[in-house]
Amino acid sequence: MGVISSRLVFEEGMVTYPTKANLDWTGEGTEASPYIITTPQQLIAFGDEVNAGNSFKDQYVALGNDIVHEQHQLGSRGHR
Repeated sequence: MGVISSRLVFEEGMVTYPTKANLDWTGEGTEASPYIITTPQQLIAFGDEVNAGNSFKDQYVALGNDIVHEQHQLGSRGHR
């Protein structure tokens, strides 16, 4: 699953550890019903899934909104 950073703050330092992100996309990953990504968090989780080895081969994913993340805007285009 995707990863979101969490952190614990101690009196003399900080520890950061990964936690699983919720892949709360709509859709079934088919051409007729692609996974729809609508938030920066979902896009990050998708990237984490790809980086973890999930190729999404033969599955369909589309952006449901324009997503602005860290001053980079991504347009609404579906990709396979």
